[in-house]
Amino acid sequence: MHYNSYGKQLTDEDIKLGEHRKFVGSYWELLGKLQFDYLLKQGLKPHHKLLDLGCGALRGGIHFIRYLEDGHYTGIDANASLIRAGKTELKKVNLDRKSSNFIIDENFEYKKWGGNFDYIISISLFTHLPISKIKKCLHAVSNTISPEGKYFTSFFRLECDEFDKKSCHNDHGIKTHDDNDPYHQKISVLRKISVPMDLEINYKGNWKHPRGQEMISFKKTQGA
Repeated sequence: MHYNSYGKQLTDEDIKLGEHRKFVGSYWELLGKLQFDYLLKQGLKPHHKLLDLGCGALRGGIHFIRYLEDGHYTGIDANASLIRAGKTELKKVNLDRKSSNFIIDENFEYKKWGGNFDYIISISLFTHLPISKIKKCLHAVSNTISPEGKYFTSFFRLECDEFDKKSCHNDHGIKTHDDNDPYHQKISVLRKISVPMDLEINYKGNWKHPRGQEMISFKKTQGA
């Protein structure tokens, strides 16, 4: 995982001290509730099947697991220690006995995910991935989302005209890059790479993320 710093494995002592909450970017309570409320507004119901890509230590997962029917939450992350930390968070709020699915995967090996997900969400995933990995992500999403499903993902939108400006600062003072973590993306490029995946993109814009990440959604192309 040379393209970002999320390969670091936290120790049991780190987890006990709550270091995982900082490791995933802090704003634990704010961002956990923000993404949950956002999906509720987009129509998420308890009977829906949800895939949480880059679920981390379950900052949002706790809220989804509490709300969804038993077994309807699947969390995927490349970092095994974060999933381990997430399970300790579930135990704190007495959700550890509720059935949930957790998969360690850093290569978007979607055949082991299951499928027919009604909703897929990833918060601060595209911001840590180069475009080559985003392509793999969209391919995996296309193969696991239900025909009427929607995939919501946050990203740093590139406001500059061209990629030849290697770095930009957004309105929140976050410096993003086209070839280094944290990454920014152009909507036109995301739209172009989604077409071969039989996905269509919808720019959603501001959703009150504290660092200025915006939201886009994908769904299967009609007739695909």
